[in-house]
Amino acid sequence: MDINTKTFLFGIIGKPIGHSLSPYLHNYLFQHYKLNAVYLAFETDDVKNAIAGMKSLGIQGFSVTIPNKVSVLEYLDELDESVKIVGAVNTIKNNNNFLIGYNTDVFGVFKSFQIHNVDCNNKKIVIIGSGGACRAVISALISNYKINEIKILGIKLDEINDLLNLIKLFSNTYSSGYIINDISLKNSLFDADIIINTSPIGMSPKIDESPIPFDLLPENKIVFDVVYNPIKTKLLQFAEEKKCKIISGLDMFKFQAQKQFQIFSNIEPDIEIITNLLASKIK
Repeated sequence: MDINTKTFLFGIIGKPIGHSLSPYLHNYLFQHYKLNAVYLAFETDDVKNAIAGMKSLGIQGFSVTIPNKVSVLEYLDELDESVKIVGAVNTIKNNNNFLIGYNTDVFGVFKSFQIHNVDCNNKKIVIIGSGGACRAVISALISNYKINEIKILGIKLDEINDLLNLIKLFSNTYSSGYIINDISLKNSLFDADIIINTSPIGMSPKIDESPIPFDLLPENKIVFDVVYNPIKTKLLQFAEEKKCKIISGLDMFKFQAQKQFQIFSNIEPDIEIITNLLASKIK
C-alpha cells in the first residue's frame, strides 16, 4: 500500500504502550481489507494535547489505554451507551472533529461469556481486582444479566467502594467488597458460581503468579481471567486441574478488537483472522 495524502491515520494513545499488539493487529486488518489507512502508537499521557492533535491533523480514530481511559472523557463530544456505566473510554472515532467515545471492552466481556455458553443470570460472581478492567466486567454483567450477587476483592478500599456505588446506581444486584487476603478469598469463593480475575497478576513476564492460590480455588466453577498474555495463565492452569470451565482473556481481547476495528472502518473483520493473528504473537 502506498502512503499518500489520502491515507487515513489511526493510532493508540497511552503510557506505556510498547507492549501493545494493536498496531500489529490493525495494520494487518487495514491491509487485508485493502483500506488506505495506517495505525501508529503514540506514547503519551497528555490527553488534552493528544485530542487537540487528533483534530488538527485529522486523525480518524484512537485506541485509548492506561492512564487515559477516564481523563479523556471531558474532551469528547458524545459518549456511546457502552461508556455510560463503565465510565471509561477505550475507543474514539473522529467524525469531522466531532469525537465519539466507546468502550469495546464491555462488548469483549459479553462475547466471551456468550461463545462459551455461560449464562450469568442468577449467578453469584466473585471479581478479583478493582481497576478499569473490573469496571468493564461489571458493566457487561449488569447490562446483560440479572445477577444474584457480585463480590469484589481488591487492594484499594476506595476503588472497591466506588465500584459498589456504581453497581447500586445502575442495578439492584446485591454487592459487597473486601480487601483481598486468604480469609476473604476463602469466604467469598466457596459458594461462587463464576470467578473473574481482572487484576494484572499472572501477566507476562510474571507468568508464575496467580491471584488465587491453588489450595483456595474451589472445584467445578467457571473461571475467567482477563489477562491474555499468556493465553493460559497460572490461574487458568490451576482451574483446569480443579475441573473448572475456563475462559481466557484472549477471547475478550479479540472481540473488543473486532468491535473497535468495525467502529474505525465500518467493516466487521473476520474473528478467525484476529484469533490467528493474536495466537501467532502470544503463547
